[in-house]
Amino acid sequence: MGDPTTTILLPQIDSWLDPFAALEEPLLLQLRPLPDVDPDEQWQLPATLYGDAVYEAWSRIVDAIPAALRERAWAKTYDPLPGELTLLAPDGRYEHAPLYAATVAKTDIDRLAGLLDHLRRAAKGDSDTGDLDEILRLTASHRSEHQQQVSVEDVVQSVAAVLAVLQQRPDADTELLLAVVEPAEPGARITLTDEQEAAYQRVIDRFIAATATSRHDAETTRFTV
Repeated sequence: MGDPTTTILLPQIDSWLDPFAALEEPLLLQLRPLPDVDPDEQWQLPATLYGDAVYEAWSRIVDAIPAALRERAWAKTYDPLPGELTLLAPDGRYEHAPLYAATVAKTDIDRLAGLLDHLRRAAKGDSDTGDLDEILRLTASHRSEHQQQVSVEDVVQSVAAVLAVLQQRPDADTELLLAVVEPAEPGARITLTDEQEAAYQRVIDRFIAATATSRHDAETTRFTV
């Protein structure tokens, strides 16, 4: 019997996609032991944190994401991409940010949640977190080369944003929307009913609140959905 799975909604919003795509380099790659390198020269991790297992969990989640959303996460364009869903308001004119369904292993989400716990303790300066504080500083420095100044706390918050969506609690709204998007063919155009529209607004508001890093970020993201 395989690992238990859960089917969740994933939003095509930058406040979630950007931190999800940014997890790999350098953060998750730094957690992996280097081949043919003496153990004393490897990053020292907490005893209960297994870098390869975390990386593999993230990779499986990437593979579980619908292809159109996966491509959007790493795309360098805002142009439409093949297979993207189109979600329309009940008037048939206003186009919402798409939602996608993904079925992922609960153990893979738990692996990333365990990493977040370790990162939070490292950011607070706990003494039993090995070299995680240095890995966080390296990641912050790397991201600062491509964005405005990024702090260690910003890196931890970005991982928390990823988990906030992956660990969503199912409710009547998510179930209603999953019933719409999960069976949809790639590239489908879906016009929401009034009931689905109301559910979409509540769900997307929760996603934005959980992933936005500031009020301005939240307002900007809300304008795009």
